[in-house]
Amino acid sequence: MSSYDVILLKLEKELESFTKENPSLRHFLYDSFSDHKNRYKKDLEIIDKYFKAGKILDVGANPFHLTYCLKESGFDVTGVDINPDPFKAFINRCNLNIKKANIETEEFPFKTNSFNLIIVNEVLEHLRINPIFTLKEIHRILKPKGVLLLTTPNLYAIHKIIMFNLGKSFNDAYDEFNKLNIYGYMGHIREYSVDEVRKFLEKTGFRIKDVIYRHDYSFFNYPGIHNIFLKFLGLVIDFLMIAIPPGRRHFEIIATK
Repeated sequence: MSSYDVILLKLEKELESFTKENPSLRHFLYDSFSDHKNRYKKDLEIIDKYFKAGKILDVGANPFHLTYCLKESGFDVTGVDINPDPFKAFINRCNLNIKKANIETEEFPFKTNSFNLIIVNEVLEHLRINPIFTLKEIHRILKPKGVLLLTTPNLYAIHKIIMFNLGKSFNDAYDEFNKLNIYGYMGHIREYSVDEVRKFLEKTGFRIKDVIYRHDYSFFNYPGIHNIFLKFLGLVIDFLMIAIPPGRRHFEIIATK
């Protein structure tokens, strides 16, 4: 068992205990952790590869799982989120450093050149006003030669191409907009290709260092799918994503200032 496995197990126990006392937050904290813990482990491995020391900012930190793991790994980490207030009891219990800000409309509450590493994990696709403003702010507060890790769903993932050719949508527009009412932030308003994100970053001052195509979720083991044909289809998609990296579900761009 790796050190990251130990931290994730500790977080799982913490979430289980906390949500027993606060059942209204179970879906947001515990259930979402169960869905994403494999991704968090990969996140930590990538961070370990590209970053060794300094200050970290976790942008769009809710539900604060990665912030917790980084803190437990000994890093100096701060999270920023549009509305951390509903999770204040959990934040205080775990002694997390979380700042409140609307990253789409407000300057980030940090000085220029403040952070050695900034993580933008599954955030870009939620930005509905002006992602250029947000990326420029991230560039401002990143130290020279600092590292940006940006992960987002792949517009050209194999399962989306299949659904498109079947005349299906891979997101429900109403549900994505309704997340504004439920969570206080937009769902997936826009997903991007690697080339599109690369252009966003280069135009806002970043230099691209690497691109990693990621497949952190198995379609074969997708929760709630028991139909034999759909399970077989999931297995085929898993195989294709392993065999064809640009068709994987997510991609991560590593950039520097």
